[in-house]
Amino acid sequence: MPSATHPATPHFAAILFDLDGTLVDHESACLEGARRWARELGVPEDPDRWNAIEIAWFKAFERGEVTHRGQRIERIRDYLHSPDMPEERAMELFQVYLKHYADSWRAYPDAVDALRRALATSATVGIFTNGAQDLQKDKLVRTGLWDDRLVMFATAQLGAAKPQPASYAAVLERLALPAESVLVIGDSLRNDVLGSRAAGMHAIHLDRTGAGEVASLREIEFA
Repeated sequence: MPSATHPATPHFAAILFDLDGTLVDHESACLEGARRWARELGVPEDPDRWNAIEIAWFKAFERGEVTHRGQRIERIRDYLHSPDMPEERAMELFQVYLKHYADSWRAYPDAVDALRRALATSATVGIFTNGAQDLQKDKLVRTGLWDDRLVMFATAQLGAAKPQPASYAAVLERLALPAESVLVIGDSLRNDVLGSRAAGMHAIHLDRTGAGEVASLREIEFA
């Protein structure tokens, strides 16, 4: 069972939040975006299949087997059963999906307060996300979470995705801080917790079902 609070001790010089599934409800937005996208295209609605395809191709991106752009292309090809679809056409269709996905973005109720409390400390506060910087910053802006004091670490720009070791090394290099002075908070046990700890950083596992170290960002106390 998670404890009532999980204190962040004063020695943390940086506090990094994952984004999707931690601050923003990505899964709900993904499912609703897929429904609206399918309706616009006049193809069968199957948001669960879309979600499964997204997970499979995004894991391939995380393993370094495909580029961030490439996983977007392959998701469209897979869903539409069109493996030979030209890349540019697939990207055109993905942009249509992105509009519907973005219209469905919602921050979790505990997200704004958690960021504000972290920013009230002396720590550098950032976003450490497996995504593209422009899209992820837009997500923060449109959900009311962006603050100009936040530092963005988007792995599409870092050159390696979580849980690849190079991803954490790139963040530490940009922070110019020792690993033990950095705290990472996220919903992915593999990416945000085990990967961060393997790099020498501290990590807190958020699982909103209650299976992690905390079930809400409200349980974390920032010193």
